Amino acid sequence: MFLTLVTWLTFMSSYYFMLKFSRSELQAALFSVIYTLSFFRMANVFCRTGVAEYTAYIFMPMVFCAYAGILCKNYHWWSVLALGYSLIVLTHPLTAFMTGIMFVPPLILLLLHKDTRSWSYWLRLIKTGIKTIMLVAIITCGYWLPVEEQNYNIPMRRPLTLVLSQTAKTPLQIIQGLVQSQLWSYSLGIIMGVALLALLVFVWKDSFVYQIVAIEAIVAIILSTNLIPWQYLQNTFFNYLQFPWRFLNLATFFLAIYLSHLLVIIYKWSQSKSQILFLSAIIVICSVQVVGSATSVYQRTTNIPILPYAQSDSLTSANIEHLNRNFTQRDYYPLASNADADSLEQHQSIINGKMVKLPIKTTTNTYQTHYYSRKRATLDLPVIYYPGIKAVVNRNLVTKQVSSRGTIAIPVHKGANQIILQGSYSELAQISFIISILGILVTGSLIFKYW
Repeated sequence: MFLTLVTWLTFMSSYYFMLKFSRSELQAALFSVIYTLSFFRMANVFCRTGVAEYTAYIFMPMVFCAYAGILCKNYHWWSVLALGYSLIVLTHPLTAFMTGIMFVPPLILLLLHKDTRSWSYWLRLIKTGIKTIMLVAIITCGYWLPVEEQNYNIPMRRPLTLVLSQTAKTPLQIIQGLVQSQLWSYSLGIIMGVALLALLVFVWKDSFVYQIVAIEAIVAIILSTNLIPWQYLQNTFFNYLQFPWRFLNLATFFLAIYLSHLLVIIYKWSQSKSQILFLSAIIVICSVQVVGSATSVYQRTTNIPILPYAQSDSLTSANIEHLNRNFTQRDYYPLASNADADSLEQHQSIINGKMVKLPIKTTTNTYQTHYYSRKRATLDLPVIYYPGIKAVVNRNLVTKQVSSRGTIAIPVHKGANQIILQGSYSELAQISFIISILGILVTGSLIFKYW
């Protein structure tokens, strides 16, 4: 149901904003089909299960349509750009980072265009950019302020760092990927291969707008390869990319725009009797690609070796629940908790330097236990520290501390201690949520005003 919803929203977003961009219902329809059913998006859905990424790409048409509008002096699009970019930030910040990179090439190209050689244009563009950035910061502060608060209190472990120069694709792999039918190759696929070939042939005589679209596609492809000296960026923020071929998401987006543009031209040349067959063929080709790709992934996953995690040597409905329950994921784990992760997963508490296992009861947002102490002491509980958690001992609110394990440590009294840890958002997080909601309301009113 979730995949169906995301796919439907991607169709709708693609159609609506391409219609705004191209003023062509036919191009909007073609783009929505080609983009939503693209090979690389299917890889994210079926193979990588990159939930955040393929959800974030619902908003990509919204962002670049608004960005194009601003560059074409329709400055009232700034609020739409702010909302769309904020939605990407809140869904998948890494995609927002890559999208920000793709904002740069059009600006460089516009410096060379005769219609934009005026100080008034660039001053207006800078003013619009500042307003957009400020509004994005307001809308998304409900995300980044709590994150910064958490990192201030207890630094978090980052995701796995990979060698970018090794995970980037070679130009040969890009070329080979144009005829790939296996999703786990993470390639552009046959349809986008046709789009790239057509782009290289026809872009030279196309309009300036579609030349920019073409250059965006080519830049995104280059960024996915080892033609970029990634080894010099390994120790920078760029290492969060893990896989430079993530840029093929954006390459697919721009190639889909260009292919839909060319197909409209071909459609207008065709005879009226063949137009229905033409449109039907596009839909069938894209649908066959989806079905074939999904089938190949299914056949592959039924033979995944999973030893020594289970007695069986393949993934089955009988052992999948066991595998899920025993899977360990420590990305974004507190750095201080990493060395003691095993004791935390076994729910071991520490009192006076000794490990103890207390009886626990949990609900959706509470952790309850009890402990009888012979004297005043500090009890280190196997619950990761978050600023908003409240600690109550014998119905009295107590001050919590960060233990050496990155967990919650509380004082206990002599005698019986009834302990409840209650999860809640910190005051800063609650304030930031309110600011974000107000920012969304203000953005909505701005969009309503102009639309």
